Amino acid sequence: MDVDPAVVAFSGEASRRAGLAAEVLLHDLRRPLPAGLRGFDTVFTDPPYTLAGAELFLSRGAAALAPGPGRQAFLCFPGKPPEEGARLQGAIADMGFAIHALVRNFNEYVGAGVLAGASHLYHLVAGPRLSPPVAGRYEAALYTGDLRSRRRHPGWKGEE
Repeated sequence: MDVDPAVVAFSGEASRRAGLAAEVLLHDLRRPLPAGLRGFDTVFTDPPYTLAGAELFLSRGAAALAPGPGRQAFLCFPGKPPEEGARLQGAIADMGFAIHALVRNFNEYVGAGVLAGASHLYHLVAGPRLSPPVAGRYEAALYTGDLRSRRRHPGWKGEE
């Protein structure tokens, strides 16, 4: 599932070439999950690399999981300074997940110097009750660029 039609098309073609029976969907996770996407044992998410992105995508993942303890979520997220890392871990625990394992530098991204070129893989396990903080439509800032100041250096094209 992705918001970008090109990613969905690429993923569908890659799945077919690999002989996988996978359904790929175009969907913006700022909207609640489509009907029928509930009852899974495991979810995997690679959200925008902000705390808001992690909370939103994990909320949607929690909504997709079947009720009960032991369900799994895998979250890709880059290393952050200690204060931000603690907020992420707090959000994970507040949602009802426990961090079961962490694989450092699981994903490598070519040309993503701002992320040090890698993200970690968090293996999360659900407790008896998940309480995702986002249930309805999400309207707040989500991406790193949304959180930065829009003010540009004088002379920058597009300056107001």
